[in-house]
Amino acid sequence: MNARNAPRAQAQGLVVREPGEAAGYGPRAVLVSLTAAGHQLVEQSVDVVLGREARLVGGLSQAERETLVGLLDKLLADVRRQMAGQEGAGEDRGDRTDP
Repeated sequence: MNARNAPRAQAQGLVVREPGEAAGYGPRAVLVSLTAAGHQLVEQSVDVVLGREARLVGGLSQAERETLVGLLDKLLADVRRQMAGQEGAGEDRGDRTDP
Protein backbone atom coordinates (compact mmCIF):
# COMPACT_ATOMS: atom_id res chain seq x y z
CA MET A 1 0.00 0.00 0.00
CA ASN A 2 1.29 3.42 -0.79
CA ALA A 3 0.74 6.75 0.95
CA ARG A 4 -1.85 7.73 -1.63
CA ASN A 5 -4.11 4.71 -0.96
CA ALA A 6 -3.80 4.52 2.82
CA PRO A 7 -6.19 7.39 3.65
CA ARG A 8 -8.90 5.93 1.43
CA ALA A 9 -8.44 2.45 2.91
CA GLN A 10 -8.55 3.97 6.39
CA ALA A 11 -11.76 5.85 5.57
CA GLN A 12 -13.25 2.54 4.42
CA GLY A 13 -12.27 0.90 7.71
CA LEU A 14 -9.79 -1.47 6.07
CA VAL A 15 -6.62 -0.22 7.78
CA VAL A 16 -5.48 1.75 10.78
CA ARG A 17 -2.53 4.10 10.63
CA GLU A 18 -0.27 4.84 13.58
CA PRO A 19 2.85 6.95 13.98
CA GLY A 20 5.90 4.81 13.38
CA GLU A 21 8.13 6.77 15.69
CA ALA A 22 6.90 4.85 18.75
CA ALA A 23 8.02 1.62 17.09
CA GLY A 24 11.52 2.97 16.55
CA TYR A 25 11.05 4.31 13.03
CA GLY A 26 11.73 7.87 11.94
CA PRO A 27 9.38 10.78 12.66
CA ARG A 28 7.82 10.60 9.20
CA ALA A 29 7.13 6.85 9.33
CA VAL A 30 3.57 5.58 9.55
CA LEU A 31 2.64 2.00 10.41
CA VAL A 32 -0.34 0.69 8.48
CA SER A 33 -2.16 -2.42 9.73
CA LEU A 34 -5.18 -4.28 8.45
CA THR A 35 -8.38 -4.18 10.46
CA ALA A 36 -10.68 -7.21 10.76
CA ALA A 37 -12.60 -5.85 7.75
CA GLY A 38 -9.32 -5.49 5.85
CA HIS A 39 -8.37 -9.08 6.61
CA GLN A 40 -11.79 -10.24 5.47
CA LEU A 41 -11.45 -8.35 2.19
CA VAL A 42 -8.02 -9.91 1.59
CA GLU A 43 -9.43 -13.39 2.21
CA GLN A 44 -12.32 -12.76 -0.17
CA SER A 45 -9.93 -11.41 -2.80
CA VAL A 46 -7.66 -14.44 -2.50
CA ASP A 47 -10.65 -16.75 -2.89
CA VAL A 48 -11.72 -14.91 -6.06
CA VAL A 49 -8.21 -15.01 -7.53
CA LEU A 50 -7.75 -18.70 -6.76
CA GLY A 51 -11.14 -19.47 -8.31
CA ARG A 52 -10.23 -17.58 -11.47
CA GLU A 53 -6.87 -19.33 -11.62
CA ALA A 54 -8.53 -22.74 -11.30
CA ARG A 55 -10.93 -21.91 -14.13
CA LEU A 56 -8.10 -20.55 -16.26
CA VAL A 57 -6.06 -23.74 -16.13
CA GLY A 58 -9.04 -26.07 -15.82
CA GLY A 59 -8.70 -27.26 -19.42
CA LEU A 60 -5.07 -28.31 -18.98
CA SER A 61 -3.92 -31.76 -17.98
CA GLN A 62 -1.70 -32.17 -14.93
CA ALA A 63 1.33 -32.57 -17.19
CA GLU A 64 0.42 -29.41 -19.10
CA ARG A 65 0.01 -27.51 -15.82
CA GLU A 66 3.45 -28.66 -14.69
CA THR A 67 4.93 -27.55 -18.01
CA LEU A 68 3.19 -24.18 -17.67
CA VAL A 69 4.53 -23.71 -14.15
CA GLY A 70 8.05 -24.52 -15.31
CA LEU A 71 7.83 -22.05 -18.18
CA LEU A 72 6.38 -19.32 -16.00
CA ASP A 73 9.13 -19.88 -13.41
CA LYS A 74 11.73 -19.58 -16.16
CA LEU A 75 10.11 -16.40 -17.47
CA LEU A 76 9.93 -14.88 -13.99
CA ALA A 77 13.59 -15.68 -13.30
CA ASP A 78 14.57 -14.03 -16.59
CA VAL A 79 12.52 -10.91 -15.80
CA ARG A 80 14.13 -10.70 -12.36
CA ARG A 81 17.61 -10.98 -13.92
CA GLN A 82 16.76 -8.24 -16.39
CA MET A 83 15.37 -5.98 -13.67
CA ALA A 84 18.41 -6.57 -11.45
CA GLY A 85 20.68 -5.64 -14.35
CA GLN A 86 18.80 -2.39 -14.87
CA GLU A 87 18.84 -1.16 -11.28
CA GLY A 88 20.80 2.05 -11.15
CA ALA A 89 22.15 1.53 -14.65
CA GLY A 90 19.90 4.14 -16.24
CA GLU A 91 18.94 1.75 -19.03
CA ASP A 92 15.75 2.07 -21.01
CA ARG A 93 13.15 -0.06 -19.26
CA GLY A 94 10.83 -0.24 -22.24
CA ASP A 95 8.25 2.14 -20.81
CA ARG A 96 8.39 4.56 -23.70
CA THR A 97 5.33 4.89 -25.90
CA ASP A 98 7.09 5.84 -29.14
CA PRO A 99 7.89 3.06 -31.65
